[in-house]
Amino acid sequence: KEMLFFPAIKQTLLDVAAEIFVGLDKNDSRADELNTAFLNIAEGLMGIVTKEIPGTKYAKGKKSERFIKEFFGKLIAERRAGNGIDTFTFFTKEKTEEGEYFSDEDIVAHMSFLLFAAHDTTTSALSHLLFHLGQNPELQQRLREEAQAIDKDFMEYEDLEKMPLAEAATKEALRLHPSVMMMQRRTINECELGGFKIPANTILFMAPQHTHRMGEYWDAPLKFDIDRWLEPRNEHKRHSFSFVGFGGGGHKCIGMHFALMQVKNFLHQFLRRYEFRLADNFSDKMQTVPLPKPVDDLPIVLTPISK
Repeated sequence: KEMLFFPAIKQTLLDVAAEIFVGLDKNDSRADELNTAFLNIAEGLMGIVTKEIPGTKYAKGKKSERFIKEFFGKLIAERRAGNGIDTFTFFTKEKTEEGEYFSDEDIVAHMSFLLFAAHDTTTSALSHLLFHLGQNPELQQRLREEAQAIDKDFMEYEDLEKMPLAEAATKEALRLHPSVMMMQRRTINECELGGFKIPANTILFMAPQHTHRMGEYWDAPLKFDIDRWLEPRNEHKRHSFSFVGFGGGGHKCIGMHFALMQVKNFLHQFLRRYEFRLADNFSDKMQTVPLPKPVDDLPIVLTPISK
């Protein structure tokens, strides 16, 4: 049948994040409330009117922002006294170098950002990956055979390294369609870049989409080609910062391995169950804000694989 992939995978990854990071089962009504709040906030970022006028996207987003702060704030004491194994519980029990608990404000801020970062970026990456796989049956089958070779209902941790094609395909999707469109760094000392003197304490902006399409480092840079990541080509090794899909240096994405783990688990489940193609009416236009994705939410047609 035909379905819209983007909202479906977004909901799925929100469910995963709610369980792993907040300790809420997807059947818990609070998980639905939390998920709805995050969707409202994302929508609010697109609001044209940026005043809290009732009925506007912006006002709805701000209301949900306050809900999330209150939601986490009320649970801190309970989680600190409990024995949960979710990230939220660990955050509440962590202490500063002075032996004090982190403030409620810090915990709420970190949890709010963590949930955004943990699902939105992977939602974007998977949507762009399927955009390309849905137009390339041969490549899709290569990845399917890799997934089928792990003949288990669910992967074990040690199976992750058995999916190099899936990892290469994910990085290639991120190369052409970075989940984070702009990155910031601050100079510590005066330096020179491209013949320009940059003073100390200057904010610099970098656009990964430009860096990832530089012909100096990538062959046929506009082409979706996963083999550029594999032996013998290894194009990503031509410059240590030619690929910044997860940032780089000391501030490289802390969730990189978690994201790749999610993608591999998803592909292992999905590709063994279905063949798919893009719907006849799909659009090749891309949205960039608030989250990079296909503008039409990626309509795909699924065909179950009989076992």
